[in-house]
Amino acid sequence: MSELHTLLLRQLRKWFPEGAPDGAADFFEAVNEAYHQFDDDRRMLERALELSSQELIQANNDLRGIFESTADGILVIDAAGRITTWNQRFAQMWRLPLDALEARDRPRVLAAAAEQLVDPQHFLDRVRELYADPLAESFETLHFKDGRVFERYSIPHRLDGVPIGRVSSFRDVTARHRAEQRLLHDAIHDALTALPNRTLFMDRLGQAIRHSKRHLEHRFALLFVDVDRFKMVNDSLGHLVGDEMLVAIAGRIRDAIRPGDTVARLGGDEFTILLESIKDPEDAAVAAERIQHVISAPFTVRDHEIFTTVSIGIAVSAPHYHTAEEMLRDADIAMYRAKAQGRAGYQTFQPGMHTTAVALLQLENDLRRAVDRSEIVLHYQPIVSLEDWRILGFEALVRWNHPQRGLIYPAEFIAIAEETGLILPIGRWVLSEACSHTNQWQQMFGRDDLTVSVNISGRQLMQPGFVSDVERVLRETSLPPDTLCLEITETVLMENSQSAPEAIRHLRGLGVKIHIDDFGTGYSSLSYLHRFAIDTLKIDRSFISHVATGEESVEIIRTITALAGNLKVPVIAEGVETEVQRRKLQALGCQAAQGNFFSLPADATAVRTMIASGRFPGEARRELQAVGERG
Repeated sequence: MSELHTLLLRQLRKWFPEGAPDGAADFFEAVNEAYHQFDDDRRMLERALELSSQELIQANNDLRGIFESTADGILVIDAAGRITTWNQRFAQMWRLPLDALEARDRPRVLAAAAEQLVDPQHFLDRVRELYADPLAESFETLHFKDGRVFERYSIPHRLDGVPIGRVSSFRDVTARHRAEQRLLHDAIHDALTALPNRTLFMDRLGQAIRHSKRHLEHRFALLFVDVDRFKMVNDSLGHLVGDEMLVAIAGRIRDAIRPGDTVARLGGDEFTILLESIKDPEDAAVAAERIQHVISAPFTVRDHEIFTTVSIGIAVSAPHYHTAEEMLRDADIAMYRAKAQGRAGYQTFQPGMHTTAVALLQLENDLRRAVDRSEIVLHYQPIVSLEDWRILGFEALVRWNHPQRGLIYPAEFIAIAEETGLILPIGRWVLSEACSHTNQWQQMFGRDDLTVSVNISGRQLMQPGFVSDVERVLRETSLPPDTLCLEITETVLMENSQSAPEAIRHLRGLGVKIHIDDFGTGYSSLSYLHRFAIDTLKIDRSFISHVATGEESVEIIRTITALAGNLKVPVIAEGVETEVQRRKLQALGCQAAQGNFFSLPADATAVRTMIASGRFPGEARRELQAVGERG
């Protein structure tokens, strides 16, 4: 019984010493019951308050735990800009002095934070702006001097909708930022050389063009650099060596230009250079010569000493350039002109070059249709024995019977066919047509020994199915394999020195003869000859043209015939134009020759007449010569 309850009973006895009147007992019971109910309620309230306090403490502990365990740094300030609370992650991220934080020393904390940033003044200005506007929200990226990157998100701290301060969260995004920068770098830089790639270069070139439109005195130049015969490095030494050489070339070019200029790799063995702020177009030519000089020094890659050269096209800024693509096109055209003139040089773009390029494009389009329209034809030039003037065979020479321009010779379209890949269908047709004609002539005139020579390009020779194509053509045309002579230039052999021997071995396995065309014009000729199984050497016409007047040419031909004798292979001289040349060649030991002295290339109908009569146009000259000698 509680003290209050006892006091109440004592008071009732004082009031009613003789006993309670009627109804008093009921009143007392009612009061007693009310008291007990009140006491129960009080106890329940006390227990409820005790439970609420425990839950509040637990909730507060949970909230603090979450506050401290988050990966973000959090700072809370009040409406006056005073620090109210923070988590340990915030202190760790910002590397702030704990005594300043615990003392709520806002100026010191702010100064310590700002001095770590790349742009501290901007940071302080933004803090002041946020203090001035309680409702402002802000998202910013903060860059630190040590390379770290934070994201800051700041929002108002509200109570019942009323702003009472500000909450700022900080997230360390350094790893993500670096990954993004790496991805961005990779997107605009070449993976092999780390130079700017086409995308970045074209952007900078476009900026240079736009700048020159606003500042007419600003001049710049574009250099288009192509490594000469780079395919030979890949084919002979492998792509790993080729890649390392490209890296070395990129380094030399980069070192040869000014720091403010841009060198990029467009792809393959092509580089471009943007020369900013030149005074005169001659500056671009000087830069081109400097680049050619540094590239001409030998490269040492994986114990291989490699020599190479570059061809360079130059386009100088001009008012008519409006896009980067236009200027790159013209520099590319100039580069191809440099290559056409013998490589290892440079050319500055001239308007006439574009006209020529357009004409070549039209020629390419026409050539694609020519294959389908059967406009490609063959002419044949006889190969004649110098001993008895007997026709030994014919060289098949391709011609293009253009519907508007008439007969077009190979020098004008073969290079385009090589570049576009059209040489493959043209080459297959030439091989099939030449073999078919020759077999007909062999059967018609009983000349089983009559041969046909067909020129083969490097692209054909390296085509995986080429040997199979030759085998199929021989089977379909019934031409004896030993009467088919495939002519391959010395340059093609040099540029495919690793893979060509295998292809030649398979061809000779079919019984086909291999002739080395234009012999003497290539490089390192003698050192490569022993690697190839050949049947005949054909002396280039450039030596023949001077054989009557130049002692040097005579000695070259003498050396070639002596070499052929040691190899036990015959020699054919090309481009014989006069009787004097014919006699000189015969005296030097050449067994056979061909050229306009004997006959111009003729179509298949004229060849049949030639074989049937046993005579060719050049024989008339021989007879006239003989009459003259007899007097």
